[in-house]
Amino acid sequence: MLDLKDKKILLELLNNSRTSSSQLAKKVGLSREVTIYRIEKLKKTIIRHFYTLLNLEKLGFERYSCFLQLKGISPKEENEFMKYLMEHKFITFIGSNVGKWNIILDIIVKDQKHLKELLEQIKNQAGKFFESSIVYASLELNYYPDKLIGLKNTKIKISKIYKERKLDKIDKEILYLLTTDSRIEYAELSQKMSMSANAIKYRLKAMEDAGIIEGYSVSLNFDLLGEIYVAQFKFDSIDEIKLSEYLRKHEKVIFEDRCLGNENWDAGIGFLCKDSKEFRKQILELKQIFGSNLKLHDIYITSEIYKDNIAPEGIFI
Repeated sequence: MLDLKDKKILLELLNNSRTSSSQLAKKVGLSREVTIYRIEKLKKTIIRHFYTLLNLEKLGFERYSCFLQLKGISPKEENEFMKYLMEHKFITFIGSNVGKWNIILDIIVKDQKHLKELLEQIKNQAGKFFESSIVYASLELNYYPDKLIGLKNTKIKISKIYKERKLDKIDKEILYLLTTDSRIEYAELSQKMSMSANAIKYRLKAMEDAGIIEGYSVSLNFDLLGEIYVAQFKFDSIDEIKLSEYLRKHEKVIFEDRCLGNENWDAGIGFLCKDSKEFRKQILELKQIFGSNLKLHDIYITSEIYKDNIAPEGIFI
């Protein structure tokens, strides 16, 4: 069980996982040593990893979601396929599901040609087990991680004016190290990069000011928090601003994934619920508020997350 101090630590890390242990200790009202000890305990339970959120568009990439339906595949063969996907240089998210679709992937690509090539690779790897797939561009992903620890999302998006910056080889090397562990200390970065900590700080600040780095956060272990139920909805003359605001404030909604180029659904809405009964209640309430403007297409349960919020190696090549 998380106590209040654990939740405060997690909230600070969700908002900025590069906050130093000393700063974190002051914010949560603990000593530096106790704060470090608690973080280490959380890393063994609820914390999966610390990550850096990158603006893919500014790096020249796009994100696509791919739903895979497999047939006649054994658990052993599925594990082998998962291993291939885990090691793929352009896949940033992998989840296995209960429902029509066995696996969901997020793929990072340069263009449509690149997307087609990667999908063909994945299909060939699945071989005789491949049944069908759906691919769509992710228009906007709104994620509310603070709700995972029982807190309400109160953040409002603020538009920013960014400076221009073209990344060089050193920038990319720093980004790669940060995406594997956003809490890596400047001393370690300095040693790995063979350059001063101040020079690294300057480059990080420049990439933040350019909007290339959008933030630093932490990925949490959903298994300890509940089950992820996803409802796919088609919109019909709906007030999308009102819907998004409702979802942002809804205590059970942890993400809203708007998609482009998908004739079946316009958004996937993720709920963190203790069981199917609670999930059904959320769907009924949502449909009661928005009525026929919100049409349910399909639902599925994410049973396990194999990879998430890790910038794939391919974008640094």
